[in-house]
Amino acid sequence: MATKLDTQIIKNLKKPGSYTDALAMGLHLWVKDRNKKYWIYRYTIGGKQKNIGLGPYPDVGLADARIKAIEAKKKVVNGIDPKPQKETRTDTEPHPTKYAPDQASPWHSLVCKKRLDLPSGYRLSYDYYRSSH
Repeated sequence: MATKLDTQIIKNLKKPGSYTDALAMGLHLWVKDRNKKYWIYRYTIGGKQKNIGLGPYPDVGLADARIKAIEAKKKVVNGIDPKPQKETRTDTEPHPTKYAPDQASPWHSLVCKKRLDLPSGYRLSYDYYRSSH
């Protein structure tokens, strides 16, 4: 059931759950454990129901959340998914976690060097590497 949310009502919400705003269709305030509150805009595009986070309350106030929800709704009406798309990597680009040997961090170089000197099956913790240099 949609409720006309206002600042006082939001401050008093303690019970975990989803609270729907009656003035901005699709705008929900999710109350989680330990009284953490998050704005969510729920929409349907291409037959799939999706959610987009609008930010935590009180960092994002009621008025800002309504504005963000209305902007997202305009995109949905025009057939645009308001959720930011993840950047896709082409196969020609190097993998971000693979580095050339000269780009390896000093810690990584130390780990590789020490692992070569260790008996097989023997492992050392990160603290050991940190304390040795």
